[in-house]
Amino acid sequence: MIFEITTLLQEILDQAMQTQTKAESILTLDEERANQQAITFQQAQRLREEKEKEKVQASVEEEQYLQEMVDNQKARDVRRRTKLQTWTSQDPEPVAMYGLVQFDQAAAIKDPQGNELVIDAVHDKVAISEGPVTKVWLVRHVGATVASNFFLVLKECHVPVLSDETSVKKQVQNLESKLERLTHLATHPNITRPLAFRIERSEMTDTSKVQGWNVFVLMENAGKGSLYDLLEMTGPLDPAIGRAWVMQLFEGLGHFHRRGLIHARVHTNNILLQKIETGRVVARLSDGGYQHDLHLLRGHNATNHAGAASAYWAAPEIVRDSASSQTPATDIWALGVVILQLFFGLDIQSKHQSPAALLDSSSLSHSFERMLRSIFQYETKKRPSAWDLVSSAFLRNDDSLYHETPVEYSSNRRSQRRGSTHLQPSTSRFDTDFIQEGRLGKGGYGSVIKARNRLDSNFYAVKIINKCTEAALDKVLNEVRLLSQLNHPNVVRYYTAWKEVDSPTTNGHHDDSSDKMSSSGEDDEISVSDLIFPRSSGGLDFIGSNNDELFSDDESTEDETERDAFCDEGIVFGDDDEEALDEPRHNSSNSREIVAAPQIRRQLSSQTDIINNTLYIQMEYCEKKTLRDVIRSGICDNVEEAWRYLRQILQGLVHIHSASIVHRDLKPENIFIDSNSNVRIGDFGLARPGEFLQVSTKGTNQSKDSRNAYGNFTRSIGTTFYVAPEVKSTATTSGNYDGKADMFSLGIIFFEMNYRLETGMERVQTLGALCKADSAFPAAFSKDPERVKQGQVILSLVNHNPNLRPSSSELLRSGLVPVQTEDEMMRAALRALSGPASEFRTQLISTIIAEATLNKNSAEPASLLKGYVYDLHGWTSPDVCESLLRKAVRDHLTSIFRRHGAVEADRPVLLPFSAHYAQHESPVYKVIDSDGSVLQLPLDFTLPYARILAKHSSHSPKTYTFGDVFRAARIGGHPTVIGEVDFDIVSYNSLDLALREAEVIKVLDEILDEFPSMATVQMCYHINHSVVLDTVLDACDIPSSKRTAVKEVISRLHTGDHTWATIRSELRNPPISVPATSVEELATFDFRDTCDKALSRLRSMFRTADLESTFSHLQAVSIYLERFNVKRKAYMSPLVSYNEKFYRGNFLFQCVYDSKKKNVFAAGGRYDQLIKEHQLIQNPSSMSGHPADGSHGNTPNITNCHAVGFNLSWRDLHRSMVRYHKGLTKRTSKVRKDLETNNAWPQVRRCDVLIDSFDKNLLRTMGLHVIQELWACGIHAELALSQGADLDHKASSAYSLNQDTVPYLYLVNIKHEGAVKVRNVMQNEETEMRTSELNSWFKSEMIYRERTEDHVRKLSRYHSHPEQGTPSVETGSNVQVLTASNKGKKTNRRAIIEEAFARCQEFMHGLSDGNVEVVAIETKDDIFEGIRDTRLGDADSWRKFIQHAPAGERLYLQEVHELLKSKAAKAKSAYRSAFLYNFRTGGCIWYDLGHAP
Repeated sequence: MIFEITTLLQEILDQAMQTQTKAESILTLDEERANQQAITFQQAQRLREEKEKEKVQASVEEEQYLQEMVDNQKARDVRRRTKLQTWTSQDPEPVAMYGLVQFDQAAAIKDPQGNELVIDAVHDKVAISEGPVTKVWLVRHVGATVASNFFLVLKECHVPVLSDETSVKKQVQNLESKLERLTHLATHPNITRPLAFRIERSEMTDTSKVQGWNVFVLMENAGKGSLYDLLEMTGPLDPAIGRAWVMQLFEGLGHFHRRGLIHARVHTNNILLQKIETGRVVARLSDGGYQHDLHLLRGHNATNHAGAASAYWAAPEIVRDSASSQTPATDIWALGVVILQLFFGLDIQSKHQSPAALLDSSSLSHSFERMLRSIFQYETKKRPSAWDLVSSAFLRNDDSLYHETPVEYSSNRRSQRRGSTHLQPSTSRFDTDFIQEGRLGKGGYGSVIKARNRLDSNFYAVKIINKCTEAALDKVLNEVRLLSQLNHPNVVRYYTAWKEVDSPTTNGHHDDSSDKMSSSGEDDEISVSDLIFPRSSGGLDFIGSNNDELFSDDESTEDETERDAFCDEGIVFGDDDEEALDEPRHNSSNSREIVAAPQIRRQLSSQTDIINNTLYIQMEYCEKKTLRDVIRSGICDNVEEAWRYLRQILQGLVHIHSASIVHRDLKPENIFIDSNSNVRIGDFGLARPGEFLQVSTKGTNQSKDSRNAYGNFTRSIGTTFYVAPEVKSTATTSGNYDGKADMFSLGIIFFEMNYRLETGMERVQTLGALCKADSAFPAAFSKDPERVKQGQVILSLVNHNPNLRPSSSELLRSGLVPVQTEDEMMRAALRALSGPASEFRTQLISTIIAEATLNKNSAEPASLLKGYVYDLHGWTSPDVCESLLRKAVRDHLTSIFRRHGAVEADRPVLLPFSAHYAQHESPVYKVIDSDGSVLQLPLDFTLPYARILAKHSSHSPKTYTFGDVFRAARIGGHPTVIGEVDFDIVSYNSLDLALREAEVIKVLDEILDEFPSMATVQMCYHINHSVVLDTVLDACDIPSSKRTAVKEVISRLHTGDHTWATIRSELRNPPISVPATSVEELATFDFRDTCDKALSRLRSMFRTADLESTFSHLQAVSIYLERFNVKRKAYMSPLVSYNEKFYRGNFLFQCVYDSKKKNVFAAGGRYDQLIKEHQLIQNPSSMSGHPADGSHGNTPNITNCHAVGFNLSWRDLHRSMVRYHKGLTKRTSKVRKDLETNNAWPQVRRCDVLIDSFDKNLLRTMGLHVIQELWACGIHAELALSQGADLDHKASSAYSLNQDTVPYLYLVNIKHEGAVKVRNVMQNEETEMRTSELNSWFKSEMIYRERTEDHVRKLSRYHSHPEQGTPSVETGSNVQVLTASNKGKKTNRRAIIEEAFARCQEFMHGLSDGNVEVVAIETKDDIFEGIRDTRLGDADSWRKFIQHAPAGERLYLQEVHELLKSKAAKAKSAYRSAFLYNFRTGGCIWYDLGHAP
């Protein structure tokens, strides 16, 4: 019994142990789920890896296959192989041209090593081919080494001008505009766009007898050649390779069309093959847009079917009307021909009469045939766009070309690559990766499910479209592709999409019994890598959730039923033409309509199974809330929230429209609100890509049909109240519209957000009235300012004229939409403060000034440093000599102006900022006053004086002014200060205007004469008229919007380093970007000539009577300049434009250095128009003043004010005088003293007398008494108070204290209280006298000095103007006696003066009679000065002088010596002297011819 009990317990324990062990091995539900997810993830990872391997293998096989085809063809055809290889010795040498071609705009490109290159010129041209219109060259960029293997392609075309030059020029300008757009076209992997171009005028040469234009276009070098070359060698391509290239070509063509461009020359020669970095070969469209224009310029046929065996292969619209312009639909047709050649060979056009014949006679696969029939639609409106064709089933799937067994393309062709291996999972991907959490919406085509991802546990909205055929899938995928291009926080967010293939059913028998949300079958993911749809990382969609127009629900609520009452009937994916694409209609009236033969269509229909697909679109999930719900909740009471929603919608629309997409169905139901109350724009089922960008028709005779072709959108779509008038078929026949159609919808939406509509009837009546052309607006929007602002926005949006309707970006920037976020509020505040109408502007500026007045932060290091460096660079202190010279320059200019009767007048130093300086090269120094007004320091004195003359009459007809003008420093701080002097002549009648203009130039000519630093400089005058300049710009077709900038640029022509090449580059490049044809025309006016010759040339160029009055005025100015005896030459130059904005409509001129660099010395003109711009008072009867002519008649009429003047930088004049005085130190002391004594320019001295003494106490007692008496007599004097200095040192260094000038004329040494010694520094003579005689002695000396200097100046003017007669000279006034220091001091001064004057008078008479000899030689200054120290009577002096001269000058100096001796032998006894003039440097000396051997 015990044993049995023990055995039983043992069994029970064993069973318990086994049960426990089994329980431990059983996993929990979470553990099982985690294991299942891990297994699923591993399977998905393994599938992705297998697909990647297949893609790599496919790429390798594709490259090997292409190489095989090329090698096989080369082996079979030796002749063709040698043609394709590099030139051999048997072949003719290529034509090599090493000409340099420079481009106006540099091109950026990467070389094969990935280095960034900037190319602005190419050379080493080697001809590689020549087409019907262009020569093709292989070139290197400038800077490339000889061993470099990086080449580019240069295409050259000569456009002859055979008949109408104006017409050809207009076409060339259109070509240039198109090339400009193409060079700035966004890059695309399947587009070869021009890198740079140059258009220049070609002149007649020995080889070219016809004048015209040369066009150079720089392109990338495609290493694999053209598609034509490949097809010619290999024949038809493998479908897998061809399918990839066709998709690439559609994408490239779509890139063209979305940007308003048309290729117009799509054929196999313009499709290039290029190997990219990954090793794959891609197809690229080349020569798009511009090659067609080149053909037209060369007079070739516009029909794009080169080499076609039949006209039926050309697009019907081109054949029907050869003058019709190319359209995007024409490109689609041409690309369809390329597709047929790619799959069936180049000879397909010779085998079949038309594309229709080929399709009718071939048993093509259903997807391939459907794509081709859609491409070759007879009506352009029915042809799909390139965007639509990318989603074609034939390109998306691996369908074969033929419905039955494919034809073997080549005996050497390897079998087609097998498609990717597809695993057959037991469940669909949706069931594997997601857990359904509920249904968000349901419609006729499917459902929107709220699902949780098993891996990341996040919720997503998955849109499931059931039983989607391949034809319908093409339409649905458009929405997916649009979503994939958008990435914005206010636009739906797209993650990915995939399809699952259901079991096939027979044609015509769909299984409608099942409403499953998923089905088992082949899982084919539609991702970025498969469909080439870029994923979007921003936005959100609930796309179609609760969308009654797309998914009708039998269990619709009352609210939904009410909503349906105000909407159009339901809209499904696809359009009305879908059936036409699947079953093309037969058009009996035209045999060219592409339809299949009935027996073939029946055969295809009976044998084709309908493959049903289930499409899944995964999007971000948000709560089930739309803007419609927000409107019903009463958002009209929350104004700020309504503005916030509007701004977010606008931001989303800006992103959508910038991607060239029009939504076309914008309404509250399609605007979703996420959990953070932010807007998401969704439901792009009706959206279309950017065909709405209209193709430019400038310069073309485009017909109505061609304009509408392919650019039209479906009309009468969307929902009634939200559809723009241009979208509705009843409002327009063209059907062309853009993103502004969405703006109309936004206007209706914003109205609903801000106006409460209680009943359905009220909604119908109110919105119906608002949608009319004469919108009836509720009175509620005129009650308060906020409502008025809302009404202003709404009315602008619902305008029936799209041109007057703002775009999304314009409305966003208009300032009408308030901002909410902090950053946006800061930006809005800055924008508001920049406007003069801001109510806070004055308050803010006052606060800033008040803070600066308090000076709280003045002790901070940053403030101290800023204050220290403020005037570190903007202001410098001149030395003593420069300061004295500045005063002398000003005094001398004043004497010239006063000679013409001018009086000095002040100019304002602060004036309101003028728009004339908005684009000025030199920045204006602007300041803001306490009222917030923007002021400026003067940039010149013309504008301030014009402002004065516009308000007040001038009391003097001639005025001048000295002052400082300012330029803002580039690095901040104190502005740059420039001294300027202006001379102006004002009149109040239009008589003798040309005379006054000539007098202004005469004053400038006198300045150049009387300043020794400018007298020998070659100068000239360039004159022009603003009317002539405008006529030149008109003739060159310079756009009016760019003329101001063009005038600013050409005003720098030939100044400094601004050659025509640099000016041309500046004109051609942004931001001006003047067409090359206009620049070439402008270059023909870059000349100068005498007024008569220049005007004659301009008359021959313009041949118009409109300019005769202007030419007559210029001729009159030229005549008056001759009568004024203006010495410098005056040239007429049509491109003179300095400050032309001031002298608009009047005469203008420049004084320039007549050298290679024609820098401007002075400039001016007549600024009557500038005065009128500032005249606000039209009735001057109330004005008071005096006549400008000084009479006491009636008050002058300021509205008839005429003023002419010039601006001169007297700082530059002062600098020239400083250089001139410094040049004196390089001469011998004797020459320097002669120049300083006899120069017409007044001596520059800081002080006349220096008083010193060896006894410093005596200097501080007696010296003070002496200096006070000198001061009282008006003599400039000072004490020598420097310690330790002795008088001898001062005397010896008095002349060398400043090498540029003489600081003192006299040194006074006080010996004792009763006696002083006076030394004349210039003449180096001393005189002792009593202290009481000092004042009277100095008075006589100063009077004598002033008379001498005045006489020299008068004599100098006499030599400058000999026609004025011999000057009257007072006896003794120009004689200065210098006695030797070792001779007796008592001399008969009066006798010496009379004898010297008599001899000088005798010499002057001899000079006037022509008896004085003049010898002009050419040598250096130092050698010329050495001649002064020689004497003809001293043979050794000449011998030593010649021996010490440079070897190259000795023979010439010997000839000079012999010439002087011959002159001395012939000279009369009374005049044995001669002038020696150095015509190399302008120097002149007086040489004694006496005592010749």
